[in-house]
Amino acid sequence: MKFETLEYISPKEWEYLTQWRETVFPIEGKEIQWSPSTHHVIARDNDQKPVGHIGYGHFIVQSGSHSFSIIGVGGVVVRPEYQGQGVPKRLFEQLHKNTPNNDCLRLYTLFCPARLECYYKKHGYQKYTGLVKILQMNQLVTTDFSFMFRGDTIFGSELNLTSNPW
Repeated sequence: MKFETLEYISPKEWEYLTQWRETVFPIEGKEIQWSPSTHHVIARDNDQKPVGHIGYGHFIVQSGSHSFSIIGVGGVVVRPEYQGQGVPKRLFEQLHKNTPNNDCLRLYTLFCPARLECYYKKHGYQKYTGLVKILQMNQLVTTDFSFMFRGDTIFGSELNLTSNPW
């Protein structure tokens, strides 16, 4: 299996990764406006077909009077025939080792339903316990999604996103 980091994946590759059942991503997020990923870590099989994906981008969060540039992770998916083979672990390893800094904190963040917190804890993420407000329809609103992070956090008791969540 080959792993690579790209700035673009084709619509055809994205469809292959995500259209093997009606709802690949958590149903709880269906009504949320999400920010698109600007970079992608892809796992490919021997035929060069994409079998796993993690998207990420650089985002700004505000905590009190401070703004922080962080790495937002989203679009974690593995095709069913490759599940249970450690593909997500290797995707996360590639992400954590090879993400360019671009003046970001080495702080990786993601949003997930509470039922998936244990899954992301296996990859070194922990739950932020403060209040998180996400941007939706140009308004800050609270979310039921858990905000998870990996790295040293210096956030206060409340975070506000300056974009849609990732």
